[in-house]
Amino acid sequence: MWARVMAVVASGLLLASCAGPNRLLGTPTPIPKTAAGRTYLQQMSADQANLAQAERGIPKQARTPAALSRSIALLADAIGQLADGLKAIHPPVVVAGLHTRLVRIIRAYFGALTAAAHGARTREGELAAANA
Repeated sequence: MWARVMAVVASGLLLASCAGPNRLLGTPTPIPKTAAGRTYLQQMSADQANLAQAERGIPKQARTPAALSRSIALLADAIGQLADGLKAIHPPVVVAGLHTRLVRIIRAYFGALTAAAHGARTREGELAAANA
């Protein structure tokens, strides 16, 4: 699921530079080259930048179950903030349904990460969390 979220966010950056077909939401629907369309792309890009900034602060080499749990929880927080940021965006009508779908996918990922962070607190849960 993480790869899917990152692909979605990365596609948003590609879109922000060209405002062509809507690769972010997986359709050939173009985002309008209007002020509203540009604002939408700028907001999506800002949310992606916030996620990237948060990711840089996540420890990459957790050596204990508690450290793994903490890293996963930090990622969950970043993904939760991404979901909140995306939910606050008012997309152009042509992509509104797809934008809502994107928010649901990211919220589901947030839930999975939160559960994995709780499970990773013990040695038994560490393997399960690492494979989530």
